[in-house]
Amino acid sequence: MTNQNLTQSILHRVADDKLQPKPHWQFVIRQILVWFGVLISIIIGSLSSSVMVFLVVNNDWEIYDSITNSLARFILLTLPYFWLILFAIFIALGYFYTRHTKHGYRYNIWHLAIIYTSLCIIIGGTVYAFDGDKEIDNLLTVNVPIYRQLVNQQTNRWQQPQLGLLAGDVESVNSNKKEFTLDDNEEHLWQIDYSQVKLNRQVKLIRNERLQLVGIKNDDNHFTAKKILVAKPTLHKRTKQK
Repeated sequence: MTNQNLTQSILHRVADDKLQPKPHWQFVIRQILVWFGVLISIIIGSLSSSVMVFLVVNNDWEIYDSITNSLARFILLTLPYFWLILFAIFIALGYFYTRHTKHGYRYNIWHLAIIYTSLCIIIGGTVYAFDGDKEIDNLLTVNVPIYRQLVNQQTNRWQQPQLGLLAGDVESVNSNKKEFTLDDNEEHLWQIDYSQVKLNRQVKLIRNERLQLVGIKNDDNHFTAKKILVAKPTLHKRTKQK
């Protein structure tokens, strides 16, 4: 088929099907929506990277052997898979939306992946520096039970006195008897014996100080501490503060 015949065929097709060019405003709106998708992908990807780093940095690395018998197993059990997957999804969506921009076809998938990953890490680092990740994690942990069960498990993990793990806020201290009262994550009061613990400088036995304890449950109200740590910022109360 010659070029002239091809042209004629196209013109006849346009005439027969009564095809008309789309209005310019439709293309403009489509591009705005596509770039909005790119922006949302970068924002959520950045927040995901920020919270992911926050959870990894504040994991219970120093006492992993009290939780599992293997560092590798501990890593596999506590990695923030939810945020890692969310990060990957929105990097992919960012690529998808960019490819649908006016000049998106010019970009290679690897170039875009590097650009989006770098942007998300830089913006996520800024969010991390201003504790935005802490606020996001706190909001989800306190208000979304499934997040607490599957993502940030520290609140549940440290409410297992039968396994020697307990956390909460100091209510009162009797330094003469080497005891203090702890209000745990479920607002239950415990009498803590810390006579066997050598306190480090970071630990302060004062009212409202939030602590994590490794030790032995004596009964439903008494607990003997073997190790006392300052609570990580990833550890939250299940219920509202009094």
